[in-house]
Amino acid sequence: MHVYVLRRLLATIPTLFLMLTFVFFLVRVVPGDPAIAILGDSASQEALERFREQMGLKDPLHVQYFRFLADMARGNLGKSMVTGLPVWDQLMRVLPHTLELTAAGVVIGLVLGIPLGLISGLKQNTWIDYLIRAVSLAGLSVPAFVLAVGLIMVFSVRLGWFPVISTGSGATLGEHLRQLFLPAMTLGLIMTAYTARMTRSSFLNVYQDDYIRTARAKGVTEPRVVIKHALKNALIPVITLVGLYAGVLLGSSVMTEIVFNRPGLSGLIVGAMTRRDYTALQSLLVVFALLVIIVNLITDLLYGLVDPRIRYE
Repeated sequence: MHVYVLRRLLATIPTLFLMLTFVFFLVRVVPGDPAIAILGDSASQEALERFREQMGLKDPLHVQYFRFLADMARGNLGKSMVTGLPVWDQLMRVLPHTLELTAAGVVIGLVLGIPLGLISGLKQNTWIDYLIRAVSLAGLSVPAFVLAVGLIMVFSVRLGWFPVISTGSGATLGEHLRQLFLPAMTLGLIMTAYTARMTRSSFLNVYQDDYIRTARAKGVTEPRVVIKHALKNALIPVITLVGLYAGVLLGSSVMTEIVFNRPGLSGLIVGAMTRRDYTALQSLLVVFALLVIIVNLITDLLYGLVDPRIRYE
């Protein structure tokens, strides 16, 4: 197991390097001059040149690149070109809200998706199966921001059960959960669609295997066959799915935060893009990509933990 963990950790190094390189050049190919965007069109040429010199924008591209890699290796996210405040401080104020929203979406997706997928597999080719498959297909097709607007219109505007705007915090735990419910349900329903379809497909693949028939021949009750033998093995691919789509939910959380006006990474990223704040934008994109890499790494480790065949290969 230790060798497997070490192998997976080493495999993330080239991924991290490619990610940092991609983010660095992506930020710089976006049209626009950050000096003009920050100082304004009326700024003198001398002021613009002085700003570029102070920010290191006049250095050769390779010098900027290696300086960027060195800063990232030290965990130095730099300071915003606009506000002069450390990007790390701004990030720590909003990152917990994004992580909370994503985690809540994953939990809702698993709690709803696994039972629905199991029921759909057990009721294969019945009206229940067709209904669950149709609903899950709809969940795959609807963008997060469209679903968010729909939930707001129904549960906030018409019924008044939940606030339209989520501030990300409440005076009490109940108020906090009330503000979190609709954003989390937006992501959770998307996750439910993926989880239900994967659970159904994986369950049907194992439900007719020889070891299932052997368990029945030994007199094992059908509920025990379904839960302990079939579902347990069917959930192995679901773990992979959760890791892959946790990254998708991180991306969807950005749009969801914008719709609900909820604090999170979305506000910082959009603000940095609008102001052409190189330092803040590239640091935020690095953190965002790093979260996705960490989630995928954890998924690989969990996959090896539940399936001994993986870690001993």
